[in-house]
Amino acid sequence: MMINFKEAQAVFEPKDRKDYDPILVFGLETFVEMMQEEAARAEQSQIAEAICKEKGIPYQKLPPSEARRLQTVRVIPGSTRETADIVKGISDLLAVDPALDLYVKLAESVSARTTRLAL
Repeated sequence: MMINFKEAQAVFEPKDRKDYDPILVFGLETFVEMMQEEAARAEQSQIAEAICKEKGIPYQKLPPSEARRLQTVRVIPGSTRETADIVKGISDLLAVDPALDLYVKLAESVSARTTRLAL
């Protein structure tokens, strides 16, 4: 699939090429699960972005394809990719809305890393 995708992309002008890879899904049930997870990440990302804007919390926004590849939210609190900065941003975000469970998981994941988040 990837070989065919890359071959198909080669015939397009660079400006017309897709900047993300296709996703291969086996079965409707797997597709529905993936879409539900994607919807939950999108919803919490939108809430996080609104809170960050309202409270002046700096954030970075990942392209949808990158967030999907990493299976994470699109809005990453913090002005840098340094672990401490992101953890502080998530902490500030969760102080406003502790129900953002995907950000709780992100904080745990980021805290387990050394110094820089590889986004």
